[in-house]
Amino acid sequence: MGILRHLGASTAALSAALVLAAPPVHASRPGPAAPPGDPWVPVPVSAGRAALGETPGFNGPVRAIAHRGSRVYVGGEFTRAIDSTGTKVRRNAAAFDARTGRLLKWNPRTDGRVLELLVVGQTVYLAGEFDRVRGHSRPKVARVSGHGKGRVLTFRHRIDGTVTSMSALGKRLYVGGSFSTVDRRPRGQLAAFNGRGRLTPWTPLARKGAVLDVVATTSGVYLAGGFHHVNGVAGSRRLALVDRTRGTLKGWFDPPVDKPILEIAVTGSSVLAAAGGTGGGYVAAFARVGGAQSWLRRFDGDVAALALHHGNIHVGGHFDAICDVDHADPVDGDCLGSHQVRHKLAALSTVGALLPWNPGANSVRGVMAVHSLGSLGVAVGGDFTIAGGRPRERIAILP
Repeated sequence: MGILRHLGASTAALSAALVLAAPPVHASRPGPAAPPGDPWVPVPVSAGRAALGETPGFNGPVRAIAHRGSRVYVGGEFTRAIDSTGTKVRRNAAAFDARTGRLLKWNPRTDGRVLELLVVGQTVYLAGEFDRVRGHSRPKVARVSGHGKGRVLTFRHRIDGTVTSMSALGKRLYVGGSFSTVDRRPRGQLAAFNGRGRLTPWTPLARKGAVLDVVATTSGVYLAGGFHHVNGVAGSRRLALVDRTRGTLKGWFDPPVDKPILEIAVTGSSVLAAAGGTGGGYVAAFARVGGAQSWLRRFDGDVAALALHHGNIHVGGHFDAICDVDHADPVDGDCLGSHQVRHKLAALSTVGALLPWNPGANSVRGVMAVHSLGSLGVAVGGDFTIAGGRPRERIAILP
């Protein structure tokens, strides 16, 4: 099963990612990393089939989700959206009110896929494969107002590839993807911008595979993807930590990773990783100090996205089963032994135990984005038309 969160059905990109890695979040990106020492207490999990939140529908996959309050931003590859008032034109980016499910006026209009969204204050950063936003030249990354129609703001850089991930810490914006130059300056699939939007000298080099996720913390910037090494250091493949100002590799974080990592989330003590590729995927926890593996749960397909929600780990992908033991077919990923059925969505505890949350979603490509809305629920996006047992066109809010 292929790697779908960021790269989708792009044959060239997918083939390159698999070949070089053997990789697209908003995400959805997990929320801000919990500072070391912060409590992370699980709460009871329902079966996930209570009343679903109202959402609009889209005519193409939703690949990224972000929010501020009840305002939910989505990105992907669509041209139309529909809510209770009718059908509206929305090209690859849109916003809606999670309380009513009605579309908002926010409409940045990009000419290519939006693979990542990041809310910073009153603004929204978009990243992906586009070159223009609302008619303005904004290759691969753009900054727009989070209100009104999404007025394009002053942030313009020339990036020669695709940007699949973003993370902000303090006044810095970090981006990762598959590119070699920014503003004609060499960059190894990673770049950072300061509070004024200017390119910084931060230049870690990830090679032989794309960077699919970046998470900036006070300890450094965690990198995930299909790359084989960072800064030329052997053994730094697929999941690594670099200094957030100098870009030097922190070699003491050395997790045992054997598949491309599609998305990560960081807690006070662990790095949670969603993996995919040949032979299925998994979710694993690695210690922030040292990188030792704490636990691993094997899935029969890629785990494309994950998010922390009320102390539990909600995941999505294009899997249909979770293996009871860490034993799966090395080619097709089928569980070799007993398993638990979970169609495209599942939840795990902090120690990797499977929880009863089981809303389910359809389609082959399944779920591509998972994002916590706090008290409003869990937002999931992808290529499905049914979620939680009800019609939901590519976006759903689940309890």
